[in-house]
Amino acid sequence: MPLVDRWGPPSFPRGLDLEIVQFSGNITVTDDMRDAIMQCTDGSGVTVTLPRDAPVGRFVFFEQGGAGQITFAAASGGTLVNRLSYTATAGQYALVSVFVRSNSNGHSAVWALNGDAA
Repeated sequence: MPLVDRWGPPSFPRGLDLEIVQFSGNITVTDDMRDAIMQCTDGSGVTVTLPRDAPVGRFVFFEQGGAGQITFAAASGGTLVNRLSYTATAGQYALVSVFVRSNSNGHSAVWALNGDAA
């Protein structure tokens, strides 16, 4: 049985239950966010800072649950990449993910932003 039904909606692999954690205001990604969908309830725009020392493979989901757009910014020494150079969520209910695709010296994380971005 496949993990994902290509004719149905996307699903997480079996056994992966993610907690929804609400937040408002500017935040920095931390280790405890990796098993959660971070749901922003702010009515104003917020910034999520992506640390430069995160390990390769760190993966975090974000949902824009409120009216305020979530903008992503790499900390000094890090990099944020996206195929279309997007850096924020596209609008309310947008779901995006960020993950560390490389970190050559442990202090220069390259974060990739994927999903419903603008």
